[in-house]
Amino acid sequence: DRGAYLIIGSTDEGSSFEYTQKQAQKVEARLIPLLQAQDSPYSRFIMRVPGFGSSANSYNSFIIIALLDDWKNRNKGQQTILREAIGKIVTLPEALVFPISPQSIRVSNYNKPIQMVIYGNTYEDLEEIQEKGDTSCYEFEGGSGFINTVHFCVNCHVRCKTHPAPEIMEGMVGIPLGIFDTAKNLSPKAEIWTSEKLPFLKTDDCVSESFEDSGIAERLNALLENLESR
Repeated sequence: DRGAYLIIGSTDEGSSFEYTQKQAQKVEARLIPLLQAQDSPYSRFIMRVPGFGSSANSYNSFIIIALLDDWKNRNKGQQTILREAIGKIVTLPEALVFPISPQSIRVSNYNKPIQMVIYGNTYEDLEEIQEKGDTSCYEFEGGSGFINTVHFCVNCHVRCKTHPAPEIMEGMVGIPLGIFDTAKNLSPKAEIWTSEKLPFLKTDDCVSESFEDSGIAERLNALLENLESR
């Protein structure tokens, strides 16, 4: 749950800035009641016309960023909120408009996400590679208000993995870097929630981006810059 989703829109080739802006405002007008509703999960909308494109004379695109309220202030996940709004987004006849849910990790929204492939001769081999030994677990409520599950080795009590709440990151598993044999060769590029960072922790100059919170707004701006360069 990145706390936001994108709405990408385009009009016919050769459309004027005024025409495209008018269509973007129509989509925005459909979404405003969702923002004004009681117990709304939305924080605000940000609209940009033109949205993307390498040509300075191209005005047939727009982007609307739907920023959601903090996890603790809403009882619905990002995917559920997007699905509830999709009917208002895709039914505009004068433009092609569709929502995009940002990846849980920072990769392109248009390319395939990071994938991991585990090789083995048999399913038994794959299961042994994935997890060997027994674990104990406990559950805790995360900042989103949903339940996460942490697994520990029953012998050495080292944290092995974390299953985020399925309402937020279904199918995702968090694995501590220290579990990997090559952990010393890995360097983080970004850090989030530095407002909670212990003062003696250092980055050794490998971290290029730091965010006091989840950094959603900043990372969305980076996405827009990437879109413009396409």
